[in-house]
Amino acid sequence: MSELSKLVEQLNQPDQPIASATPEVKQAIITARLEESQYELRHDKWAYRVALGILGALSLVALVAIIELTWHGVTQLPEGIVAIGSGAAGAIAGMLIPPAASGKT
Repeated sequence: MSELSKLVEQLNQPDQPIASATPEVKQAIITARLEESQYELRHDKWAYRVALGILGALSLVALVAIIELTWHGVTQLPEGIVAIGSGAAGAIAGMLIPPAASGKT
């Protein structure tokens, strides 16, 4: 069950004073609660650090694998290893670049 479904179900409980509210009020409450939960996820420093650590480890593992394969004379590197390393490095770059300011030129 999605978070939105849970919120709607919770708001429609008969013991809630909001159950008799208009649909517009319910929609405003649902929107506010979803924005609040999304704000918490965006500003969770530990989730950010864990994701950055995992991506960094993935990049390093791919780099070490490529170096080892090259060291042992493999001339045709597996595309999967290169793709995983490149994707992880790109994700790290995307996480470290500050978001663009909206409305400013």
